[in-house]
Amino acid sequence: MHWIRNLHLRSKLILVSTTTVGLALVLACAGFLMNDLRLLRDSKVRQLKMQAELLSFNSSVVVSMGQRHQADELLVSLQSQPSIELAGLYDAVGRRVATYSTDVEVAAPVTLDHADGVCVTATGAVQVFQPIMEQGTRVGTVYLQTNMRDLWDQLNSYSRVSLLVMGVALGIATLFGSMMQNTVSKPILQLAEAAQAITSKDDYSIRVHTNSGDELGILYRSFNRMIEQVESSRSEL
Repeated sequence: MHWIRNLHLRSKLILVSTTTVGLALVLACAGFLMNDLRLLRDSKVRQLKMQAELLSFNSSVVVSMGQRHQADELLVSLQSQPSIELAGLYDAVGRRVATYSTDVEVAAPVTLDHADGVCVTATGAVQVFQPIMEQGTRVGTVYLQTNMRDLWDQLNSYSRVSLLVMGVALGIATLFGSMMQNTVSKPILQLAEAAQAITSKDDYSIRVHTNSGDELGILYRSFNRMIEQVESSRSEL
């Protein structure tokens, strides 16, 4: 921090104001982004569960009767949901009846042995396991897996907007700080110039003037009294 101590007073004041605003903006934007991420993830999970419930309702008959062709046709409807990359319909004992995948080289598991509900894979994909019920009896399971690419795309978009807002805000803070720093730095610099003039010219008649009633005003008046006392002592000598 040695370089900070050597900065001019004006630069220090601008640096303090800009740094304070910058830290506040970073913390605020980070909080908003984390909250947005949570909300987007929860919304994604809700949408996937609703899709699984709809498939469960529509597929109860075809799964219970083992109609594989009709089950495949049901899963084809998932093409309208590009974020769903893997799906499967399973009978009561967990055997696959139909599968759907956006990647021809990847298919849903042949057998399914997983608790109902929602889980997140090691790669960050969200999986939903929804029971298929027919007249109160479980006849199978709906399996859906979705990627989070659209969520990250939205988050990246929010991040870019946040960075733009932070840049504009920091620019305004720097401009405002450079304008306002004169109210603090100018009186102190005038005092420093007066002290330098007294020592260089050995002129103790120099005084500083201010109408301020704050601590700077007290400093000015104390400086003048000190110079008067020094001048008086020199005169007596």
